[in-house]
This record gives sequence, C-alpha cells and structure tokens, in this order.
Amino acid sequence: MISLIGIGNTGCSVARELGKNSQYKVFEIDEGTSVEKQRTPEEYEKNCPNLRKLLSKLDKDVYVFLHACGNISGLTLKVLEKIKSHNISVVVFNTDQSLLSSTGRLQQKIVTGVLQEYARSGLLQKIYLVSNTNLEALLDDVPLDQYYEKLNELFCYTFHSIMYFRNSKPLFETKQDLSEIDRISTIGLYDMESGDKPFFNLDHVTKQRFYFSFSKEDIKKDGKLLQNIKNKILNKQENTTATFAIFESKQTDRYGFVEFTTHIVQNSV
Repeated sequence: MISLIGIGNTGCSVARELGKNSQYKVFEIDEGTSVEKQRTPEEYEKNCPNLRKLLSKLDKDVYVFLHACGNISGLTLKVLEKIKSHNISVVVFNTDQSLLSSTGRLQQKIVTGVLQEYARSGLLQKIYLVSNTNLEALLDDVPLDQYYEKLNELFCYTFHSIMYFRNSKPLFETKQDLSEIDRISTIGLYDMESGDKPFFNLDHVTKQRFYFSFSKEDIKKDGKLLQNIKNKILNKQENTTATFAIFESKQTDRYGFVEFTTHIVQNSV
C-alpha cells in the first residue's frame, strides 16, 4: 500500500481521486475537518494540530499533495516533520501567477522553493512540480464548473499509470541510473507523433524515463517498434539521459508517459 496525504482542497481532491484505486490509502488534512480555518499561512503553521491519530497508520511510502498558493500550505513543513521517518515524496501544484493575489504569489514562490530545497537535501525522496496551466493546455474545451475536476482527472490518470508501470514487469527496458541529487521532477504524457507534454516546464532536465504501452497485436506486427522508439527519444538532448520501458496492454491505443528529473531548483509558474 501507498499512503496519500492531501493538504487543502486541491490536495485532498487529488488524493480522493487516486484513492479510488485499491493500492492507495488516503489521509485528508483540510480546514473544517482535521484543521481549524486560519487567516494566514503563518497562523496555519503556528496552530498546526497534533494530527498524531490521523497519521498513525501511514505506510512506509507516502505521497503528499498540495497547492502551493493556498494559506493552508503554511502547515506543510509541520506535517513533514511529523512523518519524517517515512519515505516521503511531495506533489506541488502551481497556478498561473496572473490569477493570484500578491499574497498567493508570494506563498506559491516560498512553498515551491522551500520544498525543492528539502528534496535537494535528501529530506524528501522527490518533489513533483505540476502547473495547472500545462494541464489546461492538454485538455479540450472544459466547462468552467468542471475545470478543476478535469485537471485533477488528467493528473491522476497519468500519476497512477506511471505508478502502475513502475511496479510491473516490462517486456523490454533500458535500465536507469539511480541518482542522489536528481530529486526535482514532473510527469507528463508522450505521443510518438507530437512528442512529450510535460505537466511543468522544467529547466535543465538531466533524466527522462519513458513508459510505453502497446497492444499485443502492435508488438507482434511492428518489427521496427523498438528501433522507432530509440530513434525518437535517445540521444536527443545534450546532457540529458533517456531510458524507457515497454509494456503490453489489452487496449488498442498506443500511449506513453514520461517522468522528467533535474537537480536544478525551478521557479514557480
């Protein structure tokens, strides 16, 4: 099992959506339930409740989800301190700064920056950065009242697919080198024709990991499948290492996902 902690409305919504899959256990930290509403990020940090009972049944591997601009993100470091004995990764959502107040922009910048430094220091396994602007660009027309729901669904579909492939045996793969310094990441979709579609525009990407899924029929009939993949993704960017894994799917569509990683601290969007 993998434990998912949602902080705030966005974090809890994402955790609940992922929690529809049986391999996850969901824990929610939000105002009106486990936390009293506060006026500022500083007050959330100062008045962070104990949460011992809520977090007492966490699994070893934990993913924390939050929106960086929200006031409630102010208690994130307190929560991380309470669960520091676990293997923690954090997923941070960013909003276009033009849509935020000056307070929201500052909070987003601080939270995104501090959590990246936590990851670089080894206190986090990884931090995943996600831009709502990037997610929006990948969707067709979406009714306003379903805007965040559709963004969350796209992210959760991609995140869960990558988690599934990580724990599945591929038909073929190139091994990836483990790194202690490359801990700042994002995920995204990949299309053989149009290329990669990252959920955050990382600068100075050092590693890319691709996950491809093809039908049994495609795998049997396409004798140049492996060659085409290698030609598409390997040795395309200087100072970037690309690896991949290929899986068989019962679906007929070809689809792919990608994880991008760097050791360079990124600016918020």
